[in-house]
Amino acid sequence: MSQKPRVLVLGGLNVCSGQLLRYLVAPEGKPDLLVSPLEVPAKSCAYSLDFYVFIAYASNLLASVSYLGSRVRAVFDNPIIEYRQANLAIPNIVSSVFEPPSSGASELSWDIVFDFTGEIRYERSDDHHLQQTAKVAQLLGQEAAKRKVGAYVRITHPFYHTSTSDKPSKEKDRAKGLTKEHEGVKPASVRGYWWHEALRALAAIQGLNLVIVRVGAAYGPQQTFGTVHSRIIVGRVYQYRQWEMKYLWTPGLRYNTVHAWDVAGAVWEVGKWMLATGRAQADEIAGETIQHFPAKAKDVEEKAAAFLDTKIEPKAPLFNLVDDGDTTLKDIGEAISEVLELDFSFYGMLTNASMSIKKDLQDIANETNDEHMESWGELILNSSPPVPLTPLTPFVDTHYLYKYSVAYSNEKLKRIIGYKFKYPKFGAEQVGDIVRSFQEEGTWPN
Repeated sequence: MSQKPRVLVLGGLNVCSGQLLRYLVAPEGKPDLLVSPLEVPAKSCAYSLDFYVFIAYASNLLASVSYLGSRVRAVFDNPIIEYRQANLAIPNIVSSVFEPPSSGASELSWDIVFDFTGEIRYERSDDHHLQQTAKVAQLLGQEAAKRKVGAYVRITHPFYHTSTSDKPSKEKDRAKGLTKEHEGVKPASVRGYWWHEALRALAAIQGLNLVIVRVGAAYGPQQTFGTVHSRIIVGRVYQYRQWEMKYLWTPGLRYNTVHAWDVAGAVWEVGKWMLATGRAQADEIAGETIQHFPAKAKDVEEKAAAFLDTKIEPKAPLFNLVDDGDTTLKDIGEAISEVLELDFSFYGMLTNASMSIKKDLQDIANETNDEHMESWGELILNSSPPVPLTPLTPFVDTHYLYKYSVAYSNEKLKRIIGYKFKYPKFGAEQVGDIVRSFQEEGTWPN
């Protein structure tokens, strides 16, 4: 291996991989890059590359027509990054994606691969999630093992049923209810089921130097995915209507957060650790059993069995990634209300109880979205300056209304990897940064 790792980044431009690129590659081409210098023959490229990062995206959309914040677009303008559109559900294309850049008479392999792929949209079918998340991950992992990639970092999201008990008020009890990596938490929803099956499939691949990073509720400037951002955008609607912003459930319900910049920093440190450690030793140090959780529907379980024997429960290194703030719904609501100058409270017990027994939340979601979208349309039309092409939307999935928590312990990551957070706690300062980042690029209605 050269002095600095050669890096391949797969997918996730609408999640956090853009922030990883910013972390690795300075937009101005400064000499503090973290990736490996490569000598690329002039005949293979229109320009000379001093450093090389390659990104492929599991989509039929080019970066030029996908939403990328201006800060990430600046990174893509740098010639040291090669972007390529690729449908990663096709084996031959996956093989070509893993072809390393040439260097003289020999070919170089990838040292670290970061896999951000997967369908993040909630209301999609089993078949869609199976094809676009689980099978894509399996194909990529098999190719990485074949190519003997030094470290394969799979990023997965908080699509799990963690404890919905309130955060303890006493400091000495704070660890209670936080899920540790060895605890078997069940996937939440169809989306979560297939994201988890993707982990099981990857962990079962012989020779794959896999390490899994399970992130919390990620947020950050010019990011559009995630409940934190949805709540901020919905807050703008309430500000416009001069309504009180009210949340369901309880103030102490955990929704542990992590800044996108810390996602980038932490996965980079995890990747380097895996590269130096190797799978066998990493399993001994940080390995956890990736168990199968039977689906309620018989046909889904049959699809899972056809995909990978459900009796297989392999082991793989696994780390939770959340900040030190142990964020709750109250923390999120108070931070948003402070920045947007809103009144903020929680619905009472009777409302929460009626929501708990409601069989079909779709009607409530539809009603809420009608109100939000009508107000958002007025905001867009009346904004000065206008923001006709904003990617922001106050539309919320039905999932948004469920009693759902993100409750993870980050003790293992800090103990083994030694990562220190740049943004250890979510608060009003971070909400302000997000709002200003959208104002900066002209996508926030004023």
